[in-house]
Formats: sequence, C-alpha cells, structure tokens
Amino acid sequence: MEILTSGHAEVLARRSAAALHRRGLVEGDRVAVTLPVAGQRADARSRTDAGVIWCEPPAWSEFAYWGDPAKTASAWRAADGVREFTVGDPGRLDEDGYLFIDGRREDLVITGGVNVYPDDVESVLLACPGVDQVAVFGVDDEQWGQRVCAAIVGDVAEADVRAWAAERLAGYKRPEDYYRLDDLPRTGSGKVRRIAVPGMLGLA
Repeated sequence: MEILTSGHAEVLARRSAAALHRRGLVEGDRVAVTLPVAGQRADARSRTDAGVIWCEPPAWSEFAYWGDPAKTASAWRAADGVREFTVGDPGRLDEDGYLFIDGRREDLVITGGVNVYPDDVESVLLACPGVDQVAVFGVDDEQWGQRVCAAIVGDVAEADVRAWAAERLAGYKRPEDYYRLDDLPRTGSGKVRRIAVPGMLGLA
C-alpha cells in the first residue's frame, strides 16, 4: 500500500491549530491511498496501514538526485496520468484522514522482516532516567537481516536502560546492543544523523 498526498504548501498549513494537538502529522483533503490492484484507488479515511508517501507536486516543479539518474527515475512515476514523487519515507493515515510521517526510509530498521521505526524506540528510551540523548539504528545481522541497536548519551547504567526497555517495548523493538557516546552526530539544523552513528562506532 502507498500513501499519496498533495505537495502544495496549503496542505501543510491549512489547519495549523490541529498540528499543535497531533504531533508528527500532515493534514489535507487531497490524501488518497493507492491499493495493490493497478489503477484502483480508495478513500483514505479510516485506513491506518503504514506505507510509502507519494506526493503530487506542482506541474512546474522538478527534482533530481545529483549525479544519480537511476535514483531520480525511481523516485518519479505516473499514476492515472498524474506525475508523482517520493523520497521513500514511510507514513500512515489515521481514521480522520490525517497523514503521519513515521520517519525517514534511510533510518528504518527491518529485523526479521518486521519494520522498526527508530522514533518509536527513542521516545521510550528518552523517558528513562539518566538518558540525555539516544539514537536507534540498525546493523547488519546474518540471522535477522538487521538488529536494533542504540547509542546512548547520559550516565544511565546499561542494565537500567535494558530493564526500562524490557518493561515498555515489544521484544522486536528492544535494542540488542547499547553503545555509549559523548554526543550524537547532527545535521546543520540540529537533527540527529542516525545513519552516521554506526560509522562513529566502527560498525559500518
């Protein structure tokens, strides 16, 4: 299943008051769901399955990955005569038609065929006393494809954060390995660069 929404700024800003009460969402009237059957679409209301977000950009817009025509080509498609674009990020619709962005595709951890969204795990671990910062990421695993790991900044004991996670997270979401860092790598805008953490730890 794929989630489709308009790329116009009005969709992001139409009801800014609602965003204050629903963190992590994008809302608009032109949200639809592409079903697995080719060419078939359905009303997005009441659909809660996770999928890939596709956008219908303005006719004048164009986007390309620098020096990577193959990646650019895979990011565009034509559906029912409409040009659509994706960066591969996962999202979902709630019962009211609100679109939630569940993170970045590059950050998604797939372990044993199950998707683990780092944000979900990090929000739980950050509530543990002694955890100041945390980045959850995946590393290659021969048995599971990837295993969930966490880099922690803070003075919490590993045993304490493991016990905290065991009480609050499903088994497949619990980090297998914990690493301690003095600080986390961040972008120029201050966002954690999860994809850079394995390299810092010598795991990539």
